[in-house]
Amino acid sequence: HYMFTFNQLSWINVDRFYKEKMDERRTIVMADPDTTREKVYILFKEMNSLLPVYKYSGIAYQQSNIPKEAPATILAFKVVDGKTMMYTSDMGKASEYRLAFKPCKFWEIRQALEQFDNSVASLK
Repeated sequence: HYMFTFNQLSWINVDRFYKEKMDERRTIVMADPDTTREKVYILFKEMNSLLPVYKYSGIAYQQSNIPKEAPATILAFKVVDGKTMMYTSDMGKASEYRLAFKPCKFWEIRQALEQFDNSVASLK
């Protein structure tokens, strides 16, 4: 198991967005039909926060109530047969994405996270 430590990036729940008007929110769906265990997050740079996303119905990750105009990035990673894989995509206007993982090194995941928290303290 690996653990990333942050100094400034905070964990949020989707209830953070309940004050947004319904027509200003959307549901994000990330297709992923395989059964490998992944970690999937939506990162909000302006809020300095990350929101965990969970698998829904076994074939996709889904998160409702995401503000339509909030700049955000999807970051997902997993380990398959000892090899690290990562997916990252800036969220635009789309509501549907496909988690197309690519091989990477652990330091590349850390580097991706550093874009959102300039003070990533350690990788254990």
